[in-house]
Amino acid sequence: MNKIVTIFIFLIALSTLFARHGWCVGSEGFNNPVFGAKALSMGNTFVANADDPSAVQFNPAGITQLEGTQVSAGNAFIAGFVDYNPFEGGSDHTRKNLFLTPNLYFTQTVKDSRFSYGLGITAPYGLGTKWSDTSFARYLGTESDLALINLNPSIAFKALSNLSIGLGFDYTVGTVDMKAQNNWNLIETAVNNPDIGRRPDGLTDTHLSVDDGFGYNIGILYEISEKSRIGFSFRSKIDLDLTGNTKMSGIAGALPQSVFGGNRFRTDVGADVTLPESVTVGYGRRLAEKWFVEIDVEWTRWSRFNTVGFKFEDSNPMLEVDNPQEFKWDDVISAGIGAEYKLNNKTSLRGGYTYHETPVPGDTFTPTIPGSSRHSITTGAGYKLRVFDMPITIDAAYVAAFYEDRDVENEVGKLRGAEIDGEYERMSHLFVVNFTLQF
Repeated sequence: MNKIVTIFIFLIALSTLFARHGWCVGSEGFNNPVFGAKALSMGNTFVANADDPSAVQFNPAGITQLEGTQVSAGNAFIAGFVDYNPFEGGSDHTRKNLFLTPNLYFTQTVKDSRFSYGLGITAPYGLGTKWSDTSFARYLGTESDLALINLNPSIAFKALSNLSIGLGFDYTVGTVDMKAQNNWNLIETAVNNPDIGRRPDGLTDTHLSVDDGFGYNIGILYEISEKSRIGFSFRSKIDLDLTGNTKMSGIAGALPQSVFGGNRFRTDVGADVTLPESVTVGYGRRLAEKWFVEIDVEWTRWSRFNTVGFKFEDSNPMLEVDNPQEFKWDDVISAGIGAEYKLNNKTSLRGGYTYHETPVPGDTFTPTIPGSSRHSITTGAGYKLRVFDMPITIDAAYVAAFYEDRDVENEVGKLRGAEIDGEYERMSHLFVVNFTLQF
């Protein structure tokens, strides 16, 4: 028993290391589709397969397939970049960073019962974008850090020998951190002498905590035959209430200082954001004894992300510039295909392709959320072994995400003196590993 506890603690430690650094690996808004190495290596086409503990996230009905008690923990290591090329020449780029996104699952199928239970702890939404303090984007944002953690308890019922139904509940918490430079020189030259000396930029630092957010998810898994199956998954919207504070420092110039009451300012702030609902349908087929192929299609209602307004406790006209901010995102469809080949009883090889359509329209594109449609090539493998006489599966995945180049011409940031028109290039690399213990 002590050996089991030791391994369990190790898996939890692996999963939660640097847990707050969730990052947007996809162009589908700020969604983090990194829920497990096996699924990701197959292009996240997993709704109809759903045969490891990450089924809690993809399709809770699938946990009825899992024997005994299983624990799975993993982490995604993510590196990426965004290059900006203004139309008139020159270039800029985001700062290099390594981001991590954890996942942790527990499932149990009750012996001689039709019921199974599960719990997932994931980071389904995240964003990490960092530009330098002297970049073209500094007046819109130098750092944008969104980290949400979701707890997802689930229950599944095997209604028939070939039909399972699952239900889960979502509880979401997290933090939002944003930093931007303030263009005091623009204000001073506009209202005073245009030849006035250069005013140094100031800093706005906003920290928000995500209060309790609740939602649910439903899954259905139906085996058409021994070789074919279909899966269905619905995940509800989640309304989030954000509360925190905004701090400003380095306020320069007579007019700004008179408005803010000095060279420093602080106020409480709040905002409301809705995470979108989604529907996924998948079809899987065993083509031969060693091959399994799945195709998934997902619809996400990103039009929920329409307008975001900050409610400042102590406000003034300068603080309300560009507030509320319009996003007007679009509903999108993503699709993927994945395959698994069982090399032998211990080793499986996997691969896939996924296309994610961006919900970000050109008119509201911002370098703090540099959305672009994405093509992902995925590959990976799984290996089964025994440690302390207990079965353990190690799954690993690598993803190369290629984003479509995007030409942007809009009015975002003009009131702040920011010029963001130009071409945006982007790519990211992901390596994910999961350890699954069965006992």
